[in-house]
Amino acid sequence: MILRLEEGPVHCLIHPSRSSPRSREAERSIQNCKQETKEKEIVMLEKYSAGENVASWCTKCKISLDHVVVAMEGEAIAKVKCKTCGSTHKFKNPADVKKPRVSKKKEDPTRVAETLWESCLTEAKGRERAYDMTGKYRIGDVVLHNTFGKGIVRKLYLNKCDVLFKDKERLMASAN
Repeated sequence: MILRLEEGPVHCLIHPSRSSPRSREAERSIQNCKQETKEKEIVMLEKYSAGENVASWCTKCKISLDHVVVAMEGEAIAKVKCKTCGSTHKFKNPADVKKPRVSKKKEDPTRVAETLWESCLTEAKGRERAYDMTGKYRIGDVVLHNTFGKGIVRKLYLNKCDVLFKDKERLMASAN
């Protein structure tokens, strides 16, 4: 672990016989002191032993909490016990834990079908007629269904056709 000294008021001794606080030497010595405090780093390796408190990622609570060291492997922490839920598990450094994935918002299928329906309706080139199971249809025909409303024929199969209605696409019977 690296601890950095915080920047704060810097106290440097300047020769008392200097009456001008803005003299060049005074300014240089103050700048030197500031640079020294910025550059100083104290390197400390934290050593834990069994029974000490440590922050760890709890696999049961799914959050970083205080744990008690239960087992050590040399100088490394092997197992910890959560102070909140009491579960014992491997030590996981809270900084190394991946953040949970956020699922993407899926588009509403009815909204997608509705926008597609509106665009197909403006491009429809066929004639508009009432739906009949024994009728023959072409791609682009506008069909009026008594339950589903207005639809556009999108694809033809043997004795069937795909018709796009405002809510979704449906496979309908036909004489094709």
